[in-house]
Amino acid sequence: MQNIADKFRDGLARMKKAQTGVPDRVPVYAQMSNHSAGLAGESTYDFFTNAETFLNCELFADEFYGFDAPTISYDCYNIEAEAMGARLLFNGDEVPEVNPEKPLLSSVSNFKKLNLPKPGKDGRMPYVIEINDRLIDMGLAPKIRFCGIFTLVCKIMGYENLIAAINSDPEQVHKFMLFLTDEGQVGGIRLAGVWGESTIKDPVKLLDIKRDGSKGMIQACDPDVSVLGPAFYKQYADKNDVGLIMGLDAGLIQSGPVSEIKKRSRRLINEAGVNGRFVLFINDIPYDAPPEHIHTVVSAARDHQYALKV
Repeated sequence: MQNIADKFRDGLARMKKAQTGVPDRVPVYAQMSNHSAGLAGESTYDFFTNAETFLNCELFADEFYGFDAPTISYDCYNIEAEAMGARLLFNGDEVPEVNPEKPLLSSVSNFKKLNLPKPGKDGRMPYVIEINDRLIDMGLAPKIRFCGIFTLVCKIMGYENLIAAINSDPEQVHKFMLFLTDEGQVGGIRLAGVWGESTIKDPVKLLDIKRDGSKGMIQACDPDVSVLGPAFYKQYADKNDVGLIMGLDAGLIQSGPVSEIKKRSRRLINEAGVNGRFVLFINDIPYDAPPEHIHTVVSAARDHQYALKV
C-alpha cells in the first residue's frame, strides 16, 4: 500500500495541537471496526482475518468521512484468548466473539494447564503484527493494544463462571490473574479510555486514575457524559491541566435523527471545548449506521468553532 501519511498530516497535527491549545478547528475521529467493512463492501470475516483487507477498509472509511486520525480498530480484546486456544464465533456481519458455551477453562483451579501462546505466532497474532508493520511502512504510528486482565479472564472462563469463582475461591482467581499478568502482560497498561465513572459514588476517583494513565488527555464517553454532563468533565480537565476527548453515543449514531446528532455534537463542543484542548470522538460506530449520521458529526466539528473565553 502506498504511503498515506501525508493525507493525515494536517489532521494529526490538529490532534496534537488540541492536547495543549486551540487548533484551527475541532479534531474528530472514531472507533470503527466492521462498519468500515460494510462501507467498503468487504466481508466481516475477511476484515478480521486479513491485514490488507482490514487496512483497506479502515483507511477508505477514514478518507470517506474525513477523520483527522486513522481509525485502526480490530477486536483487540479477543487476540490473547484466541491465541491461547479459545474458539471464536463469526456470526454474519457482527464482530467475532469467543464462544460463550465452550469456555477454554472450566474451572479456575486448572489455570496452570493452559497453553501459553507463542508470541506473535498463535491465533491472529500474525494478523495484528502485519497490521502494524503495514502502518509503519505507510509512515503511520503502529497501534499497540492489549486485552485487560479482567476481560481476558472473562474470555477464557466465561463471565458467569468467573463471578462464581470470585465468590467461591477469590484467592485462586487472584493467582490466575497474576499468572496471566506475569506471563502475558508485563508492562504498563494505559487507562485513559476506560469508562463508567457515572456509575460510582465518586466519579472523580476514576477520573484521577484515568489521568494518571493518560498522556495529557482523558477520554469521556456516553453514557457517562449524558449522565454527568460535558461541563463536569471540562471543569475537571481545566483543574487538572489535561485535554478532553469526548465521545458521542453509538446508539445516537445508529438511530439519529440528524437534528439530534447535530444538537448533541454542538453541545459537547460548546460546553467541553471552551478554549480548546478538546477532540470530538464517535463511540464504536455500528455496522449499519447511516453514513449521513457520521458525516453530520464531522460537519459539526468542522463548522462549529471553539468558544474562546479569557
